[in-house]
Amino acid sequence: MRLRNTDRILLLALSLILLCLQSVQANTEKLIFFASSSDNQEQECIHDRHDETGYVLKPPYSTIQRALIPSTPNTTITSSLSQHWYTLDELQTDMNYEVRISYPATSPTDFYLTLYRVCNNGNKRYLLVQGDYAGVSNIPGIESSPVTYDIVIENLYLGFLFYQVYKISAAIATVLLLGQFVILPKIRQIIQECIDSKNNKD
Repeated sequence: MRLRNTDRILLLALSLILLCLQSVQANTEKLIFFASSSDNQEQECIHDRHDETGYVLKPPYSTIQRALIPSTPNTTITSSLSQHWYTLDELQTDMNYEVRISYPATSPTDFYLTLYRVCNNGNKRYLLVQGDYAGVSNIPGIESSPVTYDIVIENLYLGFLFYQVYKISAAIATVLLLGQFVILPKIRQIIQECIDSKNNKD
């Protein structure tokens, strides 16, 4: 069955709404890197930091939620509160990865992600997460309030397809099927009833 122009427009609108819902929930910062032994010289080498990296992220997908107090020029905050270290373990050679941080849009914070390679270990990286307070507020003490964030690592296939793309694909397919076989027929029925009602009155 061929789609009418109005049907195509409605289906497109439903798809755009779904995509917008995926992106408006929070601010996001991300870092994409390629795990390869040939890039070792491009990243600073640091030795084991097990004392500071109690949190481990492993592909193909893992996530952790934590809270960080952003640093400001006028306050002194211990490094353990204003920065977090993570271990990125079990990385596969010649694979692309994305590390992503999402945090509430109501929290005016600039996050910075810095990647370090582990000396003599090509399958592990260290990630340093830092946050700076980036807003102006008339609420006392807001700049020292912790900001909750979610950090995620996942595989990237073909350089741009992330590991959980199948979930969004399934959601889009569901919306399209509902639109085609449930929503659009209902809309057409309502419009037709309105037209018939008007014709009967005339």
